Amino acid sequence: MSRPACIILGGPNGSGNSSAYAKLQLDGAWINADEIAKQLTGSRDGRAAAMAAGRAAIMKIREIIETRQSFVFETTLSSQPSINLMSDAKAAGYYVGLYYVALDSVELNIERVQRRVEKGGHDIPEDIHPTALRRIAAEAV
Repeated sequence: MSRPACIILGGPNGSGNSSAYAKLQLDGAWINADEIAKQLTGSRDGRAAAMAAGRAAIMKIREIIETRQSFVFETTLSSQPSINLMSDAKAAGYYVGLYYVALDSVELNIERVQRRVEKGGHDIPEDIHPTALRRIAAEAV
C-alpha cells in the first residue's frame, strides 16, 4: 500500500496558490479555507470568516489524516497550525510535499489581491495588508 500524500501549496496572499492548484492537477482532497469561508458565511471576506474557515479547514484535515487519505491544502505558511499539520501528517506516515508559490515582488502580490477584489473575489484582512504581507513573504523565503 502506498503512502498517502499531504501536498502544501504555500506562499503569500496573492501569489497564485489556487491557480497553481488548478494547473498542477494534484491528487487528493482539496482543502481551501477561502472556499470554506464562502460556504460557512456566504463570503470570503472578513476576519471572522477567515478565522472560522481556518478552524474548519484544520478540523477537516485532521479527519482526513485519521482516514489516511491524500490531500492538498493552501497556506500562507504564516501560522503555527499549518506547520503543525505538516508535522502531524509526517508523523502519521504521509509523504509531505511543498510547492512554494511566489512572485518577484510583494508589490505584485498586493496588486493581484486588489485585482481579485475588483473582480468580485475576496480581500485579505486589513492587518495583513501590506506590511504583514511583506513579512510573510520574507519569512517564508
